[in-house]
Amino acid sequence: MAPRGFGFGGASLTRLDLSENQLMGEGLAALAGALGRHGYLQSLDVGGNEKIGGVLATVSEVTHQVMEGLNSACALRDLHLWRCGLYDESANLLVDSLPPRLRLLNIAANPFTRELRRKLVRQRGSGGATVSIRA
Repeated sequence: MAPRGFGFGGASLTRLDLSENQLMGEGLAALAGALGRHGYLQSLDVGGNEKIGGVLATVSEVTHQVMEGLNSACALRDLHLWRCGLYDESANLLVDSLPPRLRLLNIAANPFTRELRRKLVRQRGSGGATVSIRA
């Protein structure tokens, strides 16, 4: 019998670090889709992949796939998207599609505006996910 989810020999993968691996928006879309189908992964780090933001800003199909995948990622608790080239529009879309059990969203070192930073801080104060914003 094959193991379920992201697993090997009955073990389940709970943390995946693909930071600084030249991952693009299409790769994030594939990962997000898999998150919805496999309920084990609790922490995903795709930080330092600076081309993600450009693809999310220009390819609506990829953006939609990422949003759908994140919405259905029932086990994901920590999502790291630091230095991914996220401007306001892409960052807003991601924040609006957060997984239901997310505790930490790290979107530090992205080039979004002060206005969006203020919005995220207000949202954090209203009981949502903890948003890590570092200048």
